[in-house]
Amino acid sequence: MNIQHSVQENQDVAFDLGDLFSFLWQKKFRIVITAAAMLVAAGYYVVNLPKFYTAHSTVLLGSGESGLNLPASIASFGGGDDNKMDTFMEFMRSKQFIEIVVMELELYKSKEFQPAKAFGTEKEQIEHSIRFMLNNLSLTPVGETELLRISYESATPEQAAEIVNFIGPAFFSFYEDKGKQKADDASQWLNSQLQVLEDKLGNADSALQEFMRENRLMDIKSQIELARTEISALLGEKLLNEKQLAGVEATFSQVQARDNDYDGLMQISWFLQNPLVIDMRTKLVAQEQLLAEISKRYKSKHHKYIAAKVTLDGLREELHRLLDNLIASLEQEFNSLKVRKETLEKQIDVIKAEHGDLGKHELQLARLRREVDSTQKLYEVFLSRLQETEILKDLGSAEEFAVVDLAAIPRVPSRPKVMILLAVIAIFSGIISVAFWLVLHLISDRQTRHRQLLRRLAVPIIAEIPKLRGIRTLNNVSFAVEKGQKSHSFSEAIRSIRTFLMVQRGDSEDRIIAVTGVNKAAGKNTVSISLAHSFAKLEKSLLIDIDLRSPALARTFSLPEDHPGVSNFISKKARFSDCIVRQDDSQLSIMPSGPVPSDPMMYISKSRFASIIQKLGIFYERVVVEVPSVIEYSDALIVSKHVDAIILVCDAEKTETADLMDAIQRLQDAGAPLKGVVFNRVKGIRNKLPAISRTRRSVKKLLGK
Repeated sequence: MNIQHSVQENQDVAFDLGDLFSFLWQKKFRIVITAAAMLVAAGYYVVNLPKFYTAHSTVLLGSGESGLNLPASIASFGGGDDNKMDTFMEFMRSKQFIEIVVMELELYKSKEFQPAKAFGTEKEQIEHSIRFMLNNLSLTPVGETELLRISYESATPEQAAEIVNFIGPAFFSFYEDKGKQKADDASQWLNSQLQVLEDKLGNADSALQEFMRENRLMDIKSQIELARTEISALLGEKLLNEKQLAGVEATFSQVQARDNDYDGLMQISWFLQNPLVIDMRTKLVAQEQLLAEISKRYKSKHHKYIAAKVTLDGLREELHRLLDNLIASLEQEFNSLKVRKETLEKQIDVIKAEHGDLGKHELQLARLRREVDSTQKLYEVFLSRLQETEILKDLGSAEEFAVVDLAAIPRVPSRPKVMILLAVIAIFSGIISVAFWLVLHLISDRQTRHRQLLRRLAVPIIAEIPKLRGIRTLNNVSFAVEKGQKSHSFSEAIRSIRTFLMVQRGDSEDRIIAVTGVNKAAGKNTVSISLAHSFAKLEKSLLIDIDLRSPALARTFSLPEDHPGVSNFISKKARFSDCIVRQDDSQLSIMPSGPVPSDPMMYISKSRFASIIQKLGIFYERVVVEVPSVIEYSDALIVSKHVDAIILVCDAEKTETADLMDAIQRLQDAGAPLKGVVFNRVKGIRNKLPAISRTRRSVKKLLGK
C-alpha cells in the first residue's frame, strides 16, 4: 500500500489524553497568567458598568360584574376574554399612551431621557423619550390570572418607582376615555349606516313591486306550474299524433308504391281490415262462385251467364271506386295529421318560451326579494347594535381595574449582576486561555503530527533528544557535542539509543549502524558523534564519516583539512592506519571523510567500499557510519545495503511531516534496515520529566497499596 495515500487519509491533528495533560502541565503558568489578565480586564470593565434599578408594580385588569344580565351580543361586543389581556398590554405599549406618561411626568426634561446628541425641536426630543421608555418598559402577565406585572428599568431608583406607580392609574383613565370615545364614534357611525340602509331598503322594495307590475306577476309559482301542465299535455298529444302519423305514413307509402294496382292494394292490411272492403269482397266472391256454377251449365252467350257476368263486373268497379275513396280519405288523414303535428310543435314552443320567461322572472324576483330581505336583516342588526351601544354608553366601563401592589424604591441594582458576570468571565477566561494556547500549540506542534505519522507507519521512536540551550548555529557541532555530554537529559537520550540498539533481537547483532537525517538541518552530526562516544564507553567503536557531500567530522575533532580519510582509503591512496585517528583515553576511533570527491556516488558504489565496511564490522565491536540526509541525496540508500541498522534523525520542530514521510518511504522502498526515528532538538523534555516521574511514583504507590 502506498504510504503517502495512507497518510493523506488521516491528516487531522488530534491530542490523546496524555498529550493533553502534558500540554496543560507545560503551559500551566501561561494559561493562568493569560486567564488572570482577561479576568482583571473584564472585571474592571464590569465593575465600572453603570448601575440600573428595576421597580415593579402589579395591577388588576379584569372583567367587572355589572349587575345586569346583558344579552350575549352585548357581552361579546368588546371582544373575548382570551385576548383581552393582550389588548390591554398593546394599549400600554402604544405610543399614544406612552406620550401621555412622558408629558404628565415631564420625563423628556429628565437627564436620563436626554439623547447623547441634542435634537433641534421639542417634538423630536419627546419622540426620543417615548422610544427610550418603550425600550425599558416590561409588561408580564401573572400566570393564568388577570394580574399584570409592570416593570421599568432606570438609572435612578426613585424615577423607576415613580414611572411604574403612575402607569397603572394613568392607563385606567386612558382606557376609560378611549372606551367612551369608541362608543361615541360607533354610535355616530351606526346612525349614518342606518340611514343608508333605510334608503337602500326602500329602493329595493320599490324595485320589487315595479318588476312584478311590469311583468304582470301575481303568483309566479302557480303560473310556472300551469305552464308545465300545458307543456305536459301538449307533449302527450304530440306523442299520440306522431304515433298515428307514423302508422298512416307507413300505409300511405305502401299505397303510393302500388299506384293503380288494385290487386296489390288488396294485399295491404289496412284495406283488408276495412269493413266496407270486407263486405264488398264477400259479395264479389259469392258472385264469382255463382258465375262459376252458371258457366258449367250455360255458354257465354246465354242470358243468365251474361247477367251474372255483368253483375260481377259491376261489383268489381264498385270495389275499385271504394278503394279510390279509401285512398283519398287516407291521404286526407295523413295531411291532417302532419298539419296537427306542426301545430302542436308551435304550441309547445310558445308554451316553453313562456315558461322560460317565467323562470327568468322567478330568478330576478328571488334576487330582488333576497336584496330586500338582506337589507332588512342588516338594518335590524345595525339597529340592535345601536341600541347596545347606547346601553353601553349609559352603563359606562364594566372593566374592573385596580392597583394591587405599588412599587417600592429599589435599593439593589437589577443589572449588571457583578458576581455572576465575574464568575462567567472567570470560566470563559480559563476556557479561552486554554483554547488560545492549545491552538498555538497545534499550529506549531509538529512533533505531535510526527508521532501520529510514525504510529500509522509502525515506525518506532527510539529517543527524544532535548534542545540544548545556547546553541545558536547548527554548524557548531563540536560545541553541541560538548554541551550535550554535560546535559543529563541529552546524555540520557543518547544512552536510550545505545540501549535500544544493544537489546534489539534479530538474526544478527547490529554492529554496523548508519546515522542519517531527514534533511541537512536534522542534526545527524551531533547524534552520530554522541552515539559513537556512548558506545566507546562500553566497547571498541569506530566512527566513520561517509558524508562525502558536506563532511563535518574532521572539523568537529579539529583534524587538518588534508587528513586522509574514507575517500583516500577507498581509492587506495592511503593506508588504513593513516586514515584512522584514535581518541586518547577512549575506545573510540575516527575515520574522517577525507577530500571531498567530485562524484561521491562513484566511491560508495564500489565493491571495495562494501568490503571495507564488512571488515571494519568484524574488527570493531561497533561501527557508527554517518551518511548524507535522505531527502537531498540517495547515498543513504546505497549505504543501507551494507549496514545492520539505520537510524533516521528528525528535527522535531523544523522538519515537515511530508519530508519525514518521504524519507521513511524512500528507506522502506530501498529495503533499508530502518530501526526507528530519533527526534532531535525537542522542546520541553526537561519540564516533562519531573511530571512523568511523579506520575510513575504515584502509580507505583497505588500498586503498592
